[in-house]
Amino acid sequence: GGEGKNPYETLSNHVNTNGEQMAITASSMIRSHSISGDLHGVQPDPIAADILRKEPEQEVFARLKITPMEAPSPDEIESYVILQECLEMRKRYVFKEAVAPWEKEVISDPTTPKPNLEPFFYTPEGKSDHYFEMQDGVIHVYPNRNSKEELFPVADATTFFTDLHQILRVIAAGNIRTLCHHRLNLLEQKFNLHLMLNADREFLAQKSAPHRDFYNVRKVDTHVHHSACMNQKHLLRFIKSKLRKEPDEVVIFRDGTYLTLKEVFESLDLTGYDLNVDLLDVHADKSTFHRFDKFNLKYNPCGQSRLREIFLKQDNLIQGSFFCWYVTFEFITSHNYVLTFNHSQCGTNKVEGKFYFKDAMALGGIFRM
Repeated sequence: GGEGKNPYETLSNHVNTNGEQMAITASSMIRSHSISGDLHGVQPDPIAADILRKEPEQEVFARLKITPMEAPSPDEIESYVILQECLEMRKRYVFKEAVAPWEKEVISDPTTPKPNLEPFFYTPEGKSDHYFEMQDGVIHVYPNRNSKEELFPVADATTFFTDLHQILRVIAAGNIRTLCHHRLNLLEQKFNLHLMLNADREFLAQKSAPHRDFYNVRKVDTHVHHSACMNQKHLLRFIKSKLRKEPDEVVIFRDGTYLTLKEVFESLDLTGYDLNVDLLDVHADKSTFHRFDKFNLKYNPCGQSRLREIFLKQDNLIQGSFFCWYVTFEFITSHNYVLTFNHSQCGTNKVEGKFYFKDAMALGGIFRM
C-alpha cells in the first residue's frame, strides 16, 4: 500500500504570512550548518550544502588485486618459511594478559578525566607481598616468598640469546633482505596507486563529516618528551617574544662572562628579524631516519648549543624559567590537552632526580619526573 506514495506528504507544512499552508520542498531541507550564511545576507555555497545534506554512507573505493603469474621459486619458499618461524618466535615474547584491560573494569564516565589539582601529593600504597628473584640476569616475580608460581613467566637467558642470534642471522641473510626489500617497495607502490585512485573521494568523505577535522579529533601520543613538546613555529614565536621583551635578562655564563639574551644573539650575529623556521632547523625530516646523531642535532636551535641550554634546558643559569614558562603557558591556554611529559635522567649530578623547574609550582606544576 506504500507504492506510489509521495515521500514528502508526511512532512509538516509551513504557514506563510497569509495563513496559507505551503508544502516544504526538498531543496529547503538543508542542515543548519549551511543556513548561517543567509543570516548575513550571503547565499550558502551549493557544493558545501550538497555535502552537508548527504547522510553518512559507507564509501566504496577502487581496489587493486595483484595476482602472481608463476609459482614462487624454491629460494623464495625457503625465505617465507624462515620469516614465518620468526613470527612464531615473536609470539613467545609478546606479553598478553589473560583478561583484556578493557574487560577488567566498567568505565562509568567516558569523558575526559578531571585534572588533579594536587599532583605532587598522594597517599602511598602499602607494601605488597610480591617477591623478586634474579636468575642468570633475568628477574622472576612471585606472588609471595613461598610461592613457586611465576606471575610473569619469561624465557631464560640461554633461550633468549639463542633466539636473538637466530634473528640476527635472518637479518643478515641476503636472499631474505632482497625479498623484504621487494615486498616493502610493492606495498609502497600499492599505496601510491590507492592515493591516485581514491584520494579525491577520501577528501570528499572528510568534508561530509560534521565538526570533525585534524584539530578537533583526539590524538594520542604515548611518548612526549618535554624538550620536544613544541613544534618549530611555536618555538620560533617564543624565542622572538623573549628577545623582544627580555633582551637584558642574564641567561648564560660563558668564558668567564655573564651574557644577556641580547648579547648572546649579538655573539651569534643574529637578530630577531633574521630568525625563521628554516634557520631554526629543529624539524626532524627524512635526513634523520636511522641517524640518531643528526636527530640529536635538531635539538640545537640554529645549530647552537647555547640556545638549547637557554631555551630547552632546565639545568641552566636561569633554572629553566624560560622553558617552564613557555610550556606551562601553552598548556594553560590550550584547555584540551591532557599530558604527562617524559624527562630524561642523564646522571650529570646526584640531585638531578630532585631538580625541578624554578617556577613549576608557581605556574601550576604540570610536569612529572
